[in-house]
Amino acid sequence: MYNVTNNVTYNVTNNVTNNVTYNVTNNVTNNVTNNVTYNVTNNVTYNVTYNVTYNVTYNVTYNVTNNVTYNEGEGTFNRAKLLNVGYAEALKDYDYDCFVFSDVDLIPMDDRNTYSCFSQPRHLSVAVDKFRFRLPYTQCFGGVSSMNKEQFLKINGFPNNYWGWGGEDDDIFRRFSYKGMSISRPSGEIGKYRMIRHNRDKKNEPNPQRFSRIAHTLKTMSSDGISSLSYSLVKKEKLDLYTRIHVDVGGP
Repeated sequence: MYNVTNNVTYNVTNNVTNNVTYNVTNNVTNNVTNNVTYNVTNNVTYNVTYNVTYNVTYNVTYNVTNNVTYNEGEGTFNRAKLLNVGYAEALKDYDYDCFVFSDVDLIPMDDRNTYSCFSQPRHLSVAVDKFRFRLPYTQCFGGVSSMNKEQFLKINGFPNNYWGWGGEDDDIFRRFSYKGMSISRPSGEIGKYRMIRHNRDKKNEPNPQRFSRIAHTLKTMSSDGISSLSYSLVKKEKLDLYTRIHVDVGGP
């Protein structure tokens, strides 16, 4: 609840004109009567102050779902396809309009880095300690990002055909560019992240086909994405702070 007080001062001026006529009679031998008229104007100014207080209450409700998707089994890792799965599963719970996609090993360091959506797609993890808190390259869109539903659907979501490590975030950058959108970012100071140290996941070796696929993004983006997503839901666990989703995304 906000208490808002507006002090409003009105200056009111009343111009009052009194026409007063005085009849003055001089009794002299010639019986002369002098009628004398005086015009008297009184300018009266009133200063009036009104103190007005408004009680305003805003009720704001946020619907938030934290989905963590796991690639079930020992198949080849596919980050982008799992992000598509997270999007699809979230919409089963609520008609969300803002989506934040995050790698599980990145921890934000500044509370001012708001996890929300903007007029342009947002790349949030711009300064990771692994890269000495610098943006690795201008086209980078990996790590943590956000976009609203309109932006997501405009690029047909993430590609599904990047198996193994690398390439999918550069594909996404090109999709935005081809659709006339630009990437927004927080400052390097606000967009700082710590990366949890870990060994490379099994079945997540560098994708040897990533450069070839990136070169053909314009041709494949309309057919490869959320519109062509297929997966099998193995298990869904609703925990206190997040929902753990186990899926089978197939293989290359």
